[in-house]
Amino acid sequence: MSQDIRSWQALYAACKQGDVHRVRSFLQTTLPSLSPSSQRDFCLHHCSPASIIPCSALPCPVALTRLLVAASEGSSPTIFAYLWDIHLAPRGITSIPWDCLRIAAYKGDIPLGTTFFERDRACFRAAAPPTALLPGRRDGHQQFNIAIRNDRFDYIDFMLAHGGDINVGLDGGHDILRMVVRCAADDAVTGRRVAFLASRGSKVRESGALMEVVKGGSVELTERLLRCGADVNGIGEQGGASPLMIAANEGYEDMVRLLLGLGADVGAVGRDGRDAVAMANENGHEGVERILRAWRSKTETAL
Repeated sequence: MSQDIRSWQALYAACKQGDVHRVRSFLQTTLPSLSPSSQRDFCLHHCSPASIIPCSALPCPVALTRLLVAASEGSSPTIFAYLWDIHLAPRGITSIPWDCLRIAAYKGDIPLGTTFFERDRACFRAAAPPTALLPGRRDGHQQFNIAIRNDRFDYIDFMLAHGGDINVGLDGGHDILRMVVRCAADDAVTGRRVAFLASRGSKVRESGALMEVVKGGSVELTERLLRCGADVNGIGEQGGASPLMIAANEGYEDMVRLLLGLGADVGAVGRDGRDAVAMANENGHEGVERILRAWRSKTETAL
């Protein structure tokens, strides 16, 4: 019964539980009949630190937005559709709240995503508003990032089929592939994610992901990225060095062999004027230096 809803917490819980009958009855019948003082309990407009004054609209639009989040948390498209169609859309609301989009991407909830798309055709191109981000952090700002980090491959395909752009809103240092190689728990997980994203059109050459995995020493991921189209001789934006120079600087012998075998230019010079041989020498990586000098000698002989 609707009279069971006597607090904001109970209303939130009913939305999360998907109890559309109780929610509808309360919002459309019980709430309007309450006294103004009781209605304040269901209004989330904070006009000053010391007071809560009900807004002119009933139900409160801020509270309704919070209830959309509850419906998303509870995977209840029915509740979401009711709140949106009856209470929010008539007031001119056109964009799905970011928190709802984030929850659906995290859970890979296609029925919920379908409900979003039916009401906002641009929803899968939306990114987090600045107020939703931690200071100095942007790694959760895009729905595809959230979905891939939780292995929601089906949901990514769903978003792509409904207007999403896997590269939208990304810029230097925050590309989706680069973030994937930074965050995954192990190479097997990362490899699956990289291969999937590359097959779905994620930018590989411009992502900066190759530099990350080379510096981290993962031969498996390096080969995976190169097979997916990464530039073996690309110069990193920050350090001005090629993957081979980074591997030489770190002393990764197996990495150096892999890069050379896949076309790395042993004679390339970085922005600081040094090549891979010089970097290996300066850092005391004798094994790497021998490999590089032998390769250069073989290359010069072949010419």
